[in-house]
Amino acid sequence: MKNIPLFVFFLFILNVPVGYAFLGKVSSEQYSKCKKRAQNQLNEFSAKQIFRDCINSYKESNKQMSREEKVRIKELKKLEKAKEKYSKICFDNLFESFKDRMENTIYNHSFGDVNEIYSFIEQLNINKQSNADFVLSNHQRNLIDNNVRVEYNEITKFAIGKNIFYSIKYFREEFLKEFDQCILDKSESKSFLKFF
Repeated sequence: MKNIPLFVFFLFILNVPVGYAFLGKVSSEQYSKCKKRAQNQLNEFSAKQIFRDCINSYKESNKQMSREEKVRIKELKKLEKAKEKYSKICFDNLFESFKDRMENTIYNHSFGDVNEIYSFIEQLNINKQSNADFVLSNHQRNLIDNNVRVEYNEITKFAIGKNIFYSIKYFREEFLKEFDQCILDKSESKSFLKFF
């Protein structure tokens, strides 16, 4: 007999429409968790209180997450806009350095006839069109891959060490970081100049 009011309360909770969760700004999963917490209480008063507190805490955390999400989306939009505006300038500034580092890396990982190594680097032809994302084209990768060996043979007169692709991956990651940093620096310097 003591539990009849509690039973009626839970019947009421179970019959609340699903749309309430969205109107109350809590997900259905959060709503269910609050119901389970309330069911563990001994009397109707504490069940209502626990349920109300639980819903309010979820609402607050959802509001906070919503604010953080808005800030994150705003930052991403700002970065995308800056990329559109400054990517060409940053790319042009960094590409020659990328090309030099790649050619030096291939030279340093190669062994055999020096003239053959230089000839191979020319044939590799690292350029802005083929390597627009600081990454080697499939053709360039295949050229390197075909010359990766332990020792050079009589036909090629040179060979490239096996760990070359680790270095290439590392340089690409470095240049992508430098590229992003360049874009951020350019956008921040422009926004700083707006104050003057």
